[in-house]
Amino acid sequence: MRPCEALERAPHGLQSLAQQDYPHDRFEVIVVDDGGGLDDATLQSEYVIPRDALEYYLRGLLNYQPENDNFTTGFERDSFALLNLYAGVRSADGRWDLTLWAKNALDEDTLLQLDSEWVLAGFSSGYRGVSVQPEREIGLSLRYAFGSG
Repeated sequence: MRPCEALERAPHGLQSLAQQDYPHDRFEVIVVDDGGGLDDATLQSEYVIPRDALEYYLRGLLNYQPENDNFTTGFERDSFALLNLYAGVRSADGRWDLTLWAKNALDEDTLLQLDSEWVLAGFSSGYRGVSVQPEREIGLSLRYAFGSG
């Protein structure tokens, strides 16, 4: 099977994009693992149902990050997958778009970074800087293009 054949056989209205990043800034459609492993991967897909002057759609965006121990503090971040989901309706001419969305839909709670303990005037403060994955967000967006058409 050719690399893009799976996308060519997708159902009508389904568009997908897959991207993988490998060590040494190398991108290939078919990759033979050189022992360096997968850095990260992104999959985006959208399903569109056209009806008269409207388009109904479902879209998903999945971003995978492997564990990372490349921190000077000795901290090792766990691997995680972040899923964002979108459902909406838009005009076929692109003039307006109404979207219901969920960011971090699976409510992944990953510690992204943990800094070294802060030292002030030679004394340990007992405090550290941290960065965490934002919690699930759900919202509704309306976009309207004034002056178009």
